[in-house]
Amino acid sequence: MAFKLGDFTAPNAFFMSDVSLAVYAGDDFGITPYSLLLIDSAGKTASGFIGATGGVSESVTESVNDGAMENWTSATNLTSWHEAVSGTSTVNREGTEKHGGTYSCRLDIDASNSSAYFRGSVTLGSLGLYRLSFWYKTAAGKTASVSLRDTGGSVWLKSTGAWAGSGGIVLPASTVWTQYTLYFNAHASYTSYYLSFTKDQSASSSIYYDDVKCERITDPDSTGVHIVDGYGSTDRGWASYETGFEPEKIVSLAVLLNGVPIGWGGGSLNLGIKL
Repeated sequence: MAFKLGDFTAPNAFFMSDVSLAVYAGDDFGITPYSLLLIDSAGKTASGFIGATGGVSESVTESVNDGAMENWTSATNLTSWHEAVSGTSTVNREGTEKHGGTYSCRLDIDASNSSAYFRGSVTLGSLGLYRLSFWYKTAAGKTASVSLRDTGGSVWLKSTGAWAGSGGIVLPASTVWTQYTLYFNAHASYTSYYLSFTKDQSASSSIYYDDVKCERITDPDSTGVHIVDGYGSTDRGWASYETGFEPEKIVSLAVLLNGVPIGWGGGSLNLGIKL
């Protein structure tokens, strides 16, 4: 986890950090004198007043249908996912090599490294905080790939959690089941996406995928804090959110007491918070 994890929407606004912010928390009536200032790499800012702490653990809602790969119409057709192949590559139900449950999905890639993939549709709330996670396994020296893009192909999620105009995420070779996890904020301009799993440099090999999740974090754990949109406000939200602010590019964080910085992380100053 980095110190840049938060939800930037009303009524779910919150922020989490490697360092607990709970010491500055009050309640969600906005009467705490503490506020939070975030600055991205371009100097854009977001700020809000610190409210209550989160729960004992994170609260999440799931965006993926049948991420466990359990429901198949046939041995080559996942019920809730779309499949596509070329050459002699195939998408297959796998009952032996699996991470959990009864089945996983196996891609058999031909000697020409022809395409095979399965794709699901997901709906993400603008600027909400999400955690993409799944388990995968490859042959020795063979890589795989996952992509999350809007349905029009305008923006693609990168391994940094940023959005770009093209590309996907290459998964390194792993001959044992390996979990991949990525936190990211949904793009501000899109809500409908495709989540796809495919090959990379995978000729003459099999790739396995299982237990896919894309969870919206709706409340932080007890180290994170709610953000309210004004002093005395009861509404969770950010008091200011500069146009073009990019959550995945936050470089500095400051805690302010009555408008005066008392703690800083990520920049040249260090006034008490080490991040």
